[in-house]
Amino acid sequence: MLKTKLSQAIAFAMTGIAITAVSSSDAAAATVSYNAFNHDRSAPNALVSGGNGTDGWMRTGTNACGTAGSTCGNGPTTSNNPTKITSGGAGNAAVPWVGNDARTDANFNYSGTQTLNWTAVIGAGETAVVSRLDSNTRYGGTVLSDGTTFNYADIDTAKGAWHDGASDGWKHDTDIGLFKSNVTQTVTLSISSLLGNGSLNETPDYGFTVFEGKNTGTTNYSHHGAWHSIDPASAQALGNNATQITDPNPFGGSGLTALILDDVVGNSATFTAEAGKIYTIMLGGFQAGDWIETRNDYQLTIAAVPVPGAVWLFGSALTGFIGLQRRKRALA
Repeated sequence: MLKTKLSQAIAFAMTGIAITAVSSSDAAAATVSYNAFNHDRSAPNALVSGGNGTDGWMRTGTNACGTAGSTCGNGPTTSNNPTKITSGGAGNAAVPWVGNDARTDANFNYSGTQTLNWTAVIGAGETAVVSRLDSNTRYGGTVLSDGTTFNYADIDTAKGAWHDGASDGWKHDTDIGLFKSNVTQTVTLSISSLLGNGSLNETPDYGFTVFEGKNTGTTNYSHHGAWHSIDPASAQALGNNATQITDPNPFGGSGLTALILDDVVGNSATFTAEAGKIYTIMLGGFQAGDWIETRNDYQLTIAAVPVPGAVWLFGSALTGFIGLQRRKRALA
């Protein structure tokens, strides 16, 4: 009888766990959104982005192109402050996003001055993919608020953006994203070049720096200059957080708190994302060329494995049941 009841308890506990996992509102589909600054209106995608840099500006001023987010020559004039409106009606319009605009998305409410290329929100066990191709798959053909039709986001990075092999990384070609997980889970970031053809245009190695928090600075942000300043020997040995950057806000401003990881081993890195917390992910090419050398498109995969809290729940339920049976026998 005890064996039968124990089996029933195990089945009940397992069922309860399954119901909890399936019915949870946290297990929503992954959402990836993209900044449409300097977006490509043409097709097919050439897998090598043009333009001047990979900056995800949040606002633009007027220029010869006349519309926010348009590509004309080296691109539109930009304002470093994403919330600033210039006086006298001189333009400075908000750059459109596809998906959820990071400035109004309740997950992020971003108002910092740092440039921003993409955002991603995942639920339990979800996988998100960030890439130029994904932006087209999700949002290709979207008519934006500036009247242009979206095809491909400017998602790329140069060979030396995270570290150029000399002494620094460079802000200008480093892509920056905001990430949030709805549940506490182990997250693995994996990145590769979409070219995949072994040519000189391919960036073979990438680095990640992840902070808890988001930029909240309100002063003008400059994308010109170094950020991942570390000597080449230390950079080559970097891995598993053995040697970390020391600047708590490497792109300037404020709002970034704990350094979660600073890693370059195997084009992948893993950390524990706590439920509901915002993380800033900075990525770029590593030790493979100059900061302006060969911008090409990357694919970032964000894969999650939930922390096994359900196992703890099962263990507690089972322990309680066994204890109850022992008390019943003692009273018999």
